[in-house]
Amino acid sequence: DDDDDDDEEEEAAKPKSRGRGNVEILESRTRGKDNSKKHVETNEALSGHQGELEARMREEALERLRNGGASSGTSAAQQDTPVAYRDLSQFPNASASGATVRTNQTYVDQRNETVLLPVFGRLVPFHVSTIKSVSKHEEGAWTFLRINFVAPAITGAAQQMPPEAGADAHFIREVTLKAKVATNLNATFRLIKELRKRVVAREKQVALEADLVTQDAIQLIRTGKVHRLRDVHVRPNVGGKKAAGTLELHTNGLRFQAPRGEKLDLLFNNIKLAFYQPAEKEILVLLHFHLHNPIMIGKKKTKDVQFYVEVMEASYALDNARRSGYDPDELEEEQRERQLRNRMNQEFSNFSKKIEDQAKDLEFDIPYRELGFYGVPPHNKSTSFIMPAVNALVELTEPPWFVMPLSDIEIAHFERVVYGLKNFDLVLVFKDFSEKPLHVNAINIEHLDALKTWLDSCNIKFYEGTANLNWNAIMKNINDTGIEGFYEDGGWKFLNMQGSSDEEEEDPDDAESDFEPSGSESEEEEASDGSDEDFTDESDGSEEELGSDESEGQDWDEAEEEAEKDDKKRAREREAKEARESAGQPKKKKKK
Repeated sequence: DDDDDDDEEEEAAKPKSRGRGNVEILESRTRGKDNSKKHVETNEALSGHQGELEARMREEALERLRNGGASSGTSAAQQDTPVAYRDLSQFPNASASGATVRTNQTYVDQRNETVLLPVFGRLVPFHVSTIKSVSKHEEGAWTFLRINFVAPAITGAAQQMPPEAGADAHFIREVTLKAKVATNLNATFRLIKELRKRVVAREKQVALEADLVTQDAIQLIRTGKVHRLRDVHVRPNVGGKKAAGTLELHTNGLRFQAPRGEKLDLLFNNIKLAFYQPAEKEILVLLHFHLHNPIMIGKKKTKDVQFYVEVMEASYALDNARRSGYDPDELEEEQRERQLRNRMNQEFSNFSKKIEDQAKDLEFDIPYRELGFYGVPPHNKSTSFIMPAVNALVELTEPPWFVMPLSDIEIAHFERVVYGLKNFDLVLVFKDFSEKPLHVNAINIEHLDALKTWLDSCNIKFYEGTANLNWNAIMKNINDTGIEGFYEDGGWKFLNMQGSSDEEEEDPDDAESDFEPSGSESEEEEASDGSDEDFTDESDGSEEELGSDESEGQDWDEAEEEAEKDDKKRAREREAKEARESAGQPKKKKKK
C-alpha cells in the first residue's frame, strides 16, 4: 500500500500534459521559460542597489568635472607648422653633386626635407609634410609628374592643416609637371617617395612616444640576498627572440635579464595592477603586470608585461606506435607534468608574496575561474576564456591580452538580451568619455545573471537592452553636450528606456492562455453548403461531440474514425435530400 501511495505522489508531481497517440504535449512548451523567470528575479533583487549606484555615479561624474579630472573629448594639441627655410642662407645654391640648381627643373632638398618646384622661372619651396601623394605616368613622348597637396577640400585632411590656415585662405591642391626628358622627373619622384616614407615613420615614432614617461632608475640590491625566478619567459619578447631568462626582485622594482644581456626594468610605482594566474586548466603559470604608463620594449609600446613558464607541451608529435592507457612510460610522463605544474605554481606564488612584501602597496590578484565565461574580447577576433578578478576583467592566456580595470568603468550595458537568443554582448563604457567603449561579444546567455550579480557586487551600474547601439554616435553626442549637460538631461537613463519595450511585452503564459482553438469554423462552412437546418443542427452536434472528446484527451486514431463516420453520415443525408428534390417530395419537417 505504501508503494502505491508513493507511485500516486510521483504521478501527481509530474507536469500535466495532454496525449495524442504517442505524442505528449506539455502545458509549458517553452524551453527558456525557467531562464526568463530567473532573469526577472535577478533584476528585481538587484534593482534597489542599482538605483543607488545610478545616483552615486552621477555625483562622482560631476565631482570629477569640478576637479578637472574628466575628459570631454578635446582634440589633440596642434603641432608646430613645419617650415622649409627660416632664412635665405639655407636655400640651396648647388645640388649634392656640386652642380648648380637650375630654375627650370625640380629639386629635392633632403637635408631640409623640402621639394623645390619651378613656378614662372623661380624655385618655390614646399615642405614634404604638405605633400599628400605623388604619381607619375607617361603619355606619348611626355612624362607627367603629379603632386597632390594637403588641402581642406580633401577628405580627412582637415586635422593636418596648420593653425595659420584661415577659412578664407587659398590653397594649392595639385601641381602637374611634364618633360620630354624624364631623367629629372624620375629622380624627383623616387626621392619624394623616400623622403615621405622617412618623415611619416618619424612622425609615427614621435606620436608613439608622446605619452611615454621617463622612469626612475632601478635601485639594485648590492648586498644581501636577491630573490630570483629562473628560466622564465617574457612577453613581449626582449630582443625580438623567445628565450628564457631570470626575473630579479630589487629595492624599487623588478629586472628581467635575457641570456644575451638585454634587460627590462619594471618599477613598482608604474605598476597599476598585478595578477598571478596558476596553471589549473592552462599550460601556463604566469605573473602579469598592467602599467600606469606605457614603456618601450624593443620598438613596441606596451602597457602590459607578462612573465610565464610552460608547465606542459602545447602540442605533441604523434608517432605510428600506439600506446595503451596503462603504458608505464606515459603514466610516468603525466606524473612528471603534474609535479612540474605543482612546483611552478608554488614557486610563482612564493615569488608574488615576496614582491608584495617588498613593494608594500602592491597586491596580486588571482582571477576567479569559477566565474569565467567564453566571449570575444575587443582586441582578439577569436573566442577566449575571460575571467573576473577583484580589480579587473581579464584574459591573460592568449595575446593580445584583455585587461579592463574596474576603476575605469563608468557603466556596463548588456546588448541583444532577447528572449530566445543564446548569446548576448557586453559593452563597457570608460569614465574617460574620450575613449571608445569596449565590446565583449557572443557571451552565452547562461552567464547573464552571474555577470549582473558580479557587477552589482563591484558597485558598477549596468543596463540592459535588446539591440546593438551605435556607441560612436552616442559618445560623440555626450562629448558635444558636455558631462554636466548630459547628466542634467537624465544621464544614462535613456538606456533604461531602450529596454522598457521588453518589460511591456505580454507574458508567454498569458498569450497561451488567451488562445482558443477555432477548428469548428471550417466544419460550419462545410455544413452551410446545405441550406436545410436539419443538417446544420446535426453538424453542430457532431462538432460539440468532437470538442468534448478532445478535451478528454482523445487520440488521433479515434478522432479520425469519428470524422470518417461523420463524413459518411453527411454523404447519405445529402444523397437522400437530392433524391427527394428530384422526386418532388416535400422536405422533412424538423423534429422539435
